[in-house]
Amino acid sequence: MASLLCIMHQSKGSVDAHIYYLDLLRQHGHLAFPMIGTIVYLSYPTRAFVGTSPAVLKAVAVTHDALLIALSLAVFINLAMVYAEKGWHFSPRFYFDELNNHSNSSSSSSSSSSSSYRCSFDTLIFVFYCSKYYEYIDTWLLYAKGKKPIFLQKFHHIGAVLLWHLCYFNKCDAIGVATLLNSGVHVVMYSYYLLTLLEVDLKWFKKFITSLQLLQLVAANVLSLYLWYPPNETWPNYAIILLFNAYVFVLVLLFSKFFRKEYISSHDASSKKGEKGDGSSTKNGSDDQIVKAAATTATTTKKAKRSSSSLAALATEASTSAS
Repeated sequence: MASLLCIMHQSKGSVDAHIYYLDLLRQHGHLAFPMIGTIVYLSYPTRAFVGTSPAVLKAVAVTHDALLIALSLAVFINLAMVYAEKGWHFSPRFYFDELNNHSNSSSSSSSSSSSSYRCSFDTLIFVFYCSKYYEYIDTWLLYAKGKKPIFLQKFHHIGAVLLWHLCYFNKCDAIGVATLLNSGVHVVMYSYYLLTLLEVDLKWFKKFITSLQLLQLVAANVLSLYLWYPPNETWPNYAIILLFNAYVFVLVLLFSKFFRKEYISSHDASSKKGEKGDGSSTKNGSDDQIVKAAATTATTTKKAKRSSSSLAALATEASTSAS
């Protein structure tokens, strides 16, 4: 009897353990998506499409950039309309809960009809989150061209997928501001990439895009830390905001280093090179003038010697004749 009770207790413990792990899987199993995405991103065969025709790569890149422009613009406009209609509210899950189910809202019928033509906040965040996986193609296109992406690009893509995932699945309203800013910057950035592919000379604009990226990162950090501080947000979600801010802080450092290297150090180096080149040219010019002057002096000396010889010969002939 005691053995039977022991077995029953062990079985109950086993069932409880299974229930516990199933609950854990239901709660956190969604983390498999960014983890699998990161593995796929990092394990992509870097030389898979090296040697592909440049015309094909250009067509793929143009299509890729055009799709991201259209998607980012749609998200930016619709999200701006959400904030314009609902205003700014700072309470846990306000936008996710209020805009997810229009039938439960207490707004008037005219308000419901005016918001029926646009996407909900939840849908917009989800679509933009999914686009973070699609942006992996940025790196894969570089590999196909035989180029190696910098660490900044890899860190940016991996972190964006993970943080947008955490904010969406935990319904963290602060992600709306980050999405609004990021989608707007993406419209500008991918338009620049597209026009460059179409051979429009916009090299002068590249520095302003990096500056715009830095500005949106700093703005998103400051706003999310201050505006969604508890009780405006739950502490678990604020922990996600802090993690997001840590990621963005590293991005700011990396972008600043990139900015300094590309636009400040390289400019200084080219200026010094130009100055050195001008100095050597002046020196070479002076040397040429000295050589020419020396050659002229030598020629003049030779002519003078010849004239003296001629005069001496004439004088000798004259003396002989007189004798």
